[in-house]
Amino acid sequence: MGDPARDQTRSEQPYGRMFGVLDNLPHFVYLQSDDGEIHYTNKKFVALFGTVDGELCFRHFKRGDEFCKDCPTLRVFETGESQTRPFLGPDCRRYRIHESIYRDPELGVLAMKVGSDVEDITEAMEEAERAHDEAVRAKAEAHAILDSPRNVMIVALTHDLRIRFYNKNFQQFYGAAFGVEPKVGDYSLDYLQFEESAEVAADLLKRSDKGERPKRLRSYTINGEVRHVEFHVQRSPIAENEPDGYTVFAIDVTQRVEAERALAESEALYRAVLESSPDAVALTDLDGTITLVSPQNQKIFNHKSVDDFIGRSVNDYLDPTEWESAEKNIRRIHAGEQNDPQVYLMVKATGERFYGETSSSVIRNERGEPTKMLTFIRDVTDRVRDREKLERFAAELRQTNAEKDRFFAIVAHDLRSPFHGLLGLSKTLRDTLNELPPEKIQRSASLLHDSADYLYQLVENLHRWSRLQRDMMPFDPEPVRLDEIVESATTAVAASAEAKGVALKNEATLETTLVADKPMTVSIAQNLLTNAVKFTSPGGSVTVRIEEETDAIRLVVADTGVGMAPETARNLFKVDKRSTSVGTANETGAGLGLLIVKDMVAKHNGEIAVDSEEGVGTTFTVTLPKSR
Repeated sequence: MGDPARDQTRSEQPYGRMFGVLDNLPHFVYLQSDDGEIHYTNKKFVALFGTVDGELCFRHFKRGDEFCKDCPTLRVFETGESQTRPFLGPDCRRYRIHESIYRDPELGVLAMKVGSDVEDITEAMEEAERAHDEAVRAKAEAHAILDSPRNVMIVALTHDLRIRFYNKNFQQFYGAAFGVEPKVGDYSLDYLQFEESAEVAADLLKRSDKGERPKRLRSYTINGEVRHVEFHVQRSPIAENEPDGYTVFAIDVTQRVEAERALAESEALYRAVLESSPDAVALTDLDGTITLVSPQNQKIFNHKSVDDFIGRSVNDYLDPTEWESAEKNIRRIHAGEQNDPQVYLMVKATGERFYGETSSSVIRNERGEPTKMLTFIRDVTDRVRDREKLERFAAELRQTNAEKDRFFAIVAHDLRSPFHGLLGLSKTLRDTLNELPPEKIQRSASLLHDSADYLYQLVENLHRWSRLQRDMMPFDPEPVRLDEIVESATTAVAASAEAKGVALKNEATLETTLVADKPMTVSIAQNLLTNAVKFTSPGGSVTVRIEEETDAIRLVVADTGVGMAPETARNLFKVDKRSTSVGTANETGAGLGLLIVKDMVAKHNGEIAVDSEEGVGTTFTVTLPKSR
């Protein structure tokens, strides 16, 4: 349908007849000036696109100039040119049109454009715009993702190392480093600034071409602060028919480098402390797995290398009897209940046992949770042995003092009785000497002599025992014939045995030699024989014999006397249990003879034993080594 106003305007224009022809053409026709303004449209154009006279042509390429930015609407056309371009029609529909341009000199700057092949591309254009918008959004998201990692700079390079993309972190870091904002197309090595850049870059690229992901550390100074950057290079495709480029990931590792440097310094200091410590030091996990040891551990545990400890359990170096105790102590240390040094029986690599003192402490993390155990170990075997010896000596000293106190109490009691008799007799003689008959004086003098002799023997035995205790008695071992010593002792005792009616049998006919102190050996034999005669009733017998072994000789003295109760026999050689016994003929004695015999036998590294039964008799057996 025509527009009357428009038709009237046309009839007044020049070339009215020509416009009438143009209105009847099957093609759309419009006249456009070089500045883009449309001056005439025929009916076909109006039918297709609506009335647009006097409007700029490029308004009909809305939706953003980007989709028709290459359309040559505003340039001067030559006659005969043709073009295909999008066009905005009624109701915002879009078309692709093909048009030819004709220029008539009489029309001046106007060009007549005749179009055909009109294609409605609205849906295609909308789909293209959606795809374009999606691409823009995806690109923005990609940029956001690439910009999001902290301290990670990303730069994409062409095959000739020109920058074709970089993220925000790269822009900020290198802008601050060089005071110049990087640009696409810049030569990358101007920013990376490796020492000997070309050689370094060549090496990195060569390794990247082999499929490796090489890295390089570089330091920069920004505002007086040193920053450390680690570069990772990866070969990256760009597009078809284009050489592959490279992607460089530059990571700001300043904190890591400084932490590693601080850690290295701390470890160096830690190892220096470990190596200089006089004690062995071990670092373990909470389950007891060894992770680090000092060199001193090699010496203490006889390992060839510190590596021999790593990964092993602390229980490998503890005697099994200590496992339970050690586990309990470790639990208490973890709980903060105990941190006192502990002494354990430990095991060396050779299996040898020794005593080790440990001092342990817990290493905790920032949350206060235990993570490691640090233990100092010291070999205290000598100290433990010395302490055991001191404790044993102290116990022996306490026992000896107690025995001596008891012994001196008994000796004091034994001395009082003879002195009482001696004093009484001497007083009687003093007061009644002129009144007593000669026979009574003789009897009293005899009793005085016997008491004095007993006291002398008691004092003499005390003196000999005291010298033995203080190791002051002469001791000169020499080869001696034991059978000859027994013969001498038997002869010395024979008279008292005969007077008492006791048979003395010497069966020591075996000729044997041993290394011993002769006076002491004689005293041992004589004391045993005298003691046997003392506790044997008339009609009984005392027998002495010698028995030989490979490395020792036994002297056996057996009697058929009164014997002893088991309790008496057990306490016979104990100083504090000594008691005075009266012989079968009322013979007296302080009981020191057997104590002296025991000490003399011990001086020869020998042993003495007693076997007795009440009413049956007693047998003493002395075993002496043949040589010292």
